Amino acid sequence: MKQNLIDDKAIFIGGTKVEANANRYTFVLKKSIHNHESKMNKDSKALYRELAKNKIIPEIKEDNDYELTTEDIDLIGTHLDKEVEDLNYRIDNEECTQLRKQTHHKRTRIKKYRKKFSHYSERKYKHETQKSILQDRNSYSKTDYDATFTKMKEDHVING
Repeated sequence: MKQNLIDDKAIFIGGTKVEANANRYTFVLKKSIHNHESKMNKDSKALYRELAKNKIIPEIKEDNDYELTTEDIDLIGTHLDKEVEDLNYRIDNEECTQLRKQTHHKRTRIKKYRKKFSHYSERKYKHETQKSILQDRNSYSKTDYDATFTKMKEDHVING
């Protein structure tokens, strides 16, 4: 280090192997899509119930066992956008500092909900696209949808 032969920002300790390539895995597995989608559906339903219970948004459907569709998630996002706009208007027109702080706090919470639902919408669309590509197969390659991939001996994930 004293002779500037080793860059002090790139030190690897203990032989730890870290993959820096974000596009390392060029395949999609049916089971992983199913697992991610079911977790997302559970989380989005729980968040929707919380919003409806707290009267932040109106109830879309009364049946609790259904899966939220992309349209439902987008509709919830639209309701949250309207709520944020209303709160912005109230903040701008409020004279009392204490009430303005409370409204800011409520708006911050609703913005977090809106961000989560926009993320759910993107993921839902991504999962639907992946399922349409998969059809009846168990996996596909991201680079060539018709190709199948095989496990390589040097693959450190050992996915096969």
